[in-house]
Amino acid sequence: MKYTVLTLFPEITNAYFASSIMAKALEKGIIEYRAVNIRDYALDKHHTCDDAPYGGGAGMLMLAEPLGRALEEAGAGNKALSSLHPIPYTPLPILFFQNAN
Repeated sequence: MKYTVLTLFPEITNAYFASSIMAKALEKGIIEYRAVNIRDYALDKHHTCDDAPYGGGAGMLMLAEPLGRALEEAGAGNKALSSLHPIPYTPLPILFFQNAN
C-alpha cells in the first residue's frame, strides 16, 4: 500500500512513520510513503501557503494554488488520477452536547 502525504510539516509525518506500528510495516515492506511539502509548490519567495479569510475573522485558509500543484504532483506517478483517494483533514470538530434534565 502506498501513501502520499501532502503536508506543511513533513518532519512530523516522517516522525510518525519512523515509530510505532508504522515503522514495522515499512520495514516489512507492507506500506510505502512519501511526504510532500506543500511549501515547495508555492511560487513566492516566502513559500506562502495560507492566507487570512476574506472579510476577516479568526484562523487561516490554505491557498488553492500550492495545494493544487502539490496534489497534481502527487498523482503524476499514477497512470490514472482516478486511483487517488484524497482524504482532507478539517479543523471542524464534532460537537457534543450534554442535556441537563
